[in-house]
Amino acid sequence: MGDIRVRLNTMTAEKREYTLKNAATHSEKAGYVNDLFRLLSSFEFIEEKLSVCGVEALIEDYELGLNSANIILSEAQTETFRLIQGAIRLSSHILKEDKTQLAAQLLGRLLEFENPLIQNFLEDIQTNQTTPWLRPLEGSLTKPDSPLLRTLVGHTDEILALEVTPDSQWLISGSEDHTIKVWDIATGQEIYTLTGHTGSVLTLVLTSDGKQVISGSADHTIKVWSLETGQEIYTLRGHQGIIPTLALSSDGKILYSGSEDKTVKLWSLETQQEIAGFECQQSIRSLAVTPDNNKLIACLEDGFLQIWDLKTLSLVDSWVIWKIEKEQISLYETNSKILDLIKNYYQKQRSFNENEIALFDDLKILYLENTSCLLKISYENLSWDFTISFICRINFDLPEINIEFELKSNGIVTSQLTPNNKKIIYSYNYEDKAIGYISERQTIIINLEDQNQVNTFNQYFHIFALNYNENLFIGTIGDDIQIFDWDKMLIFTEKENKPIIYPRYLDITDNGKWLIVYYHDNTGIECFRLDSLKSRTLYLNESINNIKVNPNTNYLMWQTLLLRGLKIYDLEKCELTLCLEPDGNGGLLFNKAKIIKNFLFVIINNKLILYDLITSQKIQELGGNIIDVYITEDISTYILSLEDKSIIVLDIKKNKIIKFDKYKEEKYNSTENNLLNQYNETEDDEDDIESFIKKFMSNSTIEPYIELLFADNKLAISGYYGQTKRPEKTIWNIETGEDLFCLDGEFITVTPNSKRAIFYSIKDSKTIRNKPIFHTLIIWSLEQTYIITNNTASIEFIDVTKDSQLILIQTFEKNNHATIRNLEAWSLETGQKVYTINLTGYILFVKISTDNSRMLVATNDQYLKIFNLQTGHEIFQIKNQWSDSETEVTITPDFKKVISIYKGNNLIVWDLETGNVKATFTADNPLACYTVSPDGKTIVAAEIFGKLHFLTLEDEE
Repeated sequence: MGDIRVRLNTMTAEKREYTLKNAATHSEKAGYVNDLFRLLSSFEFIEEKLSVCGVEALIEDYELGLNSANIILSEAQTETFRLIQGAIRLSSHILKEDKTQLAAQLLGRLLEFENPLIQNFLEDIQTNQTTPWLRPLEGSLTKPDSPLLRTLVGHTDEILALEVTPDSQWLISGSEDHTIKVWDIATGQEIYTLTGHTGSVLTLVLTSDGKQVISGSADHTIKVWSLETGQEIYTLRGHQGIIPTLALSSDGKILYSGSEDKTVKLWSLETQQEIAGFECQQSIRSLAVTPDNNKLIACLEDGFLQIWDLKTLSLVDSWVIWKIEKEQISLYETNSKILDLIKNYYQKQRSFNENEIALFDDLKILYLENTSCLLKISYENLSWDFTISFICRINFDLPEINIEFELKSNGIVTSQLTPNNKKIIYSYNYEDKAIGYISERQTIIINLEDQNQVNTFNQYFHIFALNYNENLFIGTIGDDIQIFDWDKMLIFTEKENKPIIYPRYLDITDNGKWLIVYYHDNTGIECFRLDSLKSRTLYLNESINNIKVNPNTNYLMWQTLLLRGLKIYDLEKCELTLCLEPDGNGGLLFNKAKIIKNFLFVIINNKLILYDLITSQKIQELGGNIIDVYITEDISTYILSLEDKSIIVLDIKKNKIIKFDKYKEEKYNSTENNLLNQYNETEDDEDDIESFIKKFMSNSTIEPYIELLFADNKLAISGYYGQTKRPEKTIWNIETGEDLFCLDGEFITVTPNSKRAIFYSIKDSKTIRNKPIFHTLIIWSLEQTYIITNNTASIEFIDVTKDSQLILIQTFEKNNHATIRNLEAWSLETGQKVYTINLTGYILFVKISTDNSRMLVATNDQYLKIFNLQTGHEIFQIKNQWSDSETEVTITPDFKKVISIYKGNNLIVWDLETGNVKATFTADNPLACYTVSPDGKTIVAAEIFGKLHFLTLEDEE
């Protein structure tokens, strides 16, 4: 324990609180530079002050050193204060919820800075952090020299509207959670939460004096709120549909509202009454009033644009914006012909032909003058799945529409002019429907005059705004608000602004040396990255079709995407050791390739070829009619499936051949079993293995295969393919070729002691949601075969205990429209049920401790439950939040900790001895996946956009 913490612990609670609140202020007033620096670069003081005074008071302390006339810091000290303060500010939304993350957040944001004073500070953190924590191994969190200043967290659903007060002090946000929140921009503190709407808050406008905010909602009402008191002043009712848009006259006296009920209403804010209204042709998307208050511009659905005279409340012009494919955008007066075309357009389900009208499906007024306006216009071609957006200017007097420039985007586009009208910002989010996920997201800043691009960010903001001073950019990501330094955004080029990848899952090799990241790039191509887990150095980045990690070897093997060749990488030498390309006939069977020790076995053009991976040379070629191969780990036995539907076993050591001809028998012959060649066996050839194999030549589509060897490699489980994988499974003796057992069923597994094989019975199976569900399990062994059957409940296999004593299954059945789910344990020795556990949710997975004493069960009702494996008695349970995915919950190899993704951004470590949270780490963006090293010491988590966090759990152990 350090000196500061020791001194604080000797004080009374009142004196300790006073000291923490005022110590920095007293040092500043006295001009004690070194004392102030020592205090605010001490992790002990920072941690204690955070716990007592809160994060904003801590941030304010650094202002004493950065902006005081009494304190003159050195350049290195100034940078240290600025970086620590920035790191705390970026983490403030996390620290308000979880102060235990202080150490991890500071390290994650400051590790990459070489300032010696910062490095000393980081050493101080690691020395004085006394509670368990997830320690970042590199600076993977957003850094304090980035444009991001802080994140505001408080809404529980997506934010739909933002407004900044004219003095740039307060931010107002409206959300799908039915609330409006008022924030202090400088401190990030929530000032008010305005409640009263019963539907989503869709739009906000501020009165000119900045004292009131007006909201339009999906509950069909408009509410006027006081920003001085945080109270509702009154409610305006009259619309019969949701209200997505509001506008104010320039004098602030009249409010205009547009609704999906196709009406525009005018309200007097002085009398709080509706004073006029009119009906439009379509639902209203947005409204704007000309600066002279003479005209109202209404953007409607399907590309309709209307201009209303506000003095006479008469329709001046009504246009529809449309184009024929490959032709210029045009304004057309709305008439019956256009309306017929629109109707026809919908009847054809919005599909596009070469000469069909493409209506714009999004209109937004960016800037409005008395006689013209600047619009962002988008349309989507659903046939080709792309969206094009334009900035267009409409001259009301002519009338005409002209394209100013096209926005380089493909997807949902949000755009806005800066308050000085000199730059345009647009943010887009493209989800490729073919690959089923978002493949590209960017925010682009463009000079409006020369249309040159200023900067690009790999992020999408659904709603964003600049404050009136144009020094802050505020954008929303889901239900969070991020505030950026606008000047830094214009010049930001940090390496984090690199192309985004989309991780699917992570893997660490069994030796704990290598991390493999499987991901899609922004075109949907499958790729992988190979990183050193120790140095975090990138060694490989390749596109792939398939990949295999060989746990007991030092090789990585993958199939190339375009040529479908095969590459092998030596993980010890860190070099590519072998590249095989197909010969044009598609003969290289990657799925049949296998690495054993330092040898590669691969089938090419029906030949089994052996390569020495040390020399990269081909050393053996066998047969010409092989369709599958199974090789024992000691390379003593080859089991070959041949084209004539037979299987042969080659004992290499004894030069012995065993034939298994079951699949050649007559009962398997059908129209697809047309053998072109018949094998005529001669005794002279039997001892010549290569000659024996070459005699099997056929184009039969029936292909036998070996599922598994067990019982000390004496027994084989085999099946065969026809047009599809066939359900029949056979167990036979590979030393004699004797057929021992046959059933129509799905092979599941063999027990860890390799004495028993477990199958599903196909005969009484059914399918639920395209997943096979079975009523019967068959447990086969040479000593005894027995059956587990439940005539009323469906059975799903879970696991076999590591000592091969118990089989675990899940049963579920309908009872009075309710589903009863149980976990059952059965003895593999006696075939009798040992116990039943009643569950409240569907089992996601089960983990068993290495000593077979405990069992962890995760269910889709977000519970983790720990049971005594031998008795089935519950020990304790943990309530968590995760999706129905096993990849989001992991047990460490020592069965002492559970790791899970929690509420998107959080990685949580739970103690399995107590059921309590041991440590938490919060990332800047939602986490996609993570993995744990074989020794359980290192955790690697990937954000949805590809940033990796390398973490290690530091605790009292």
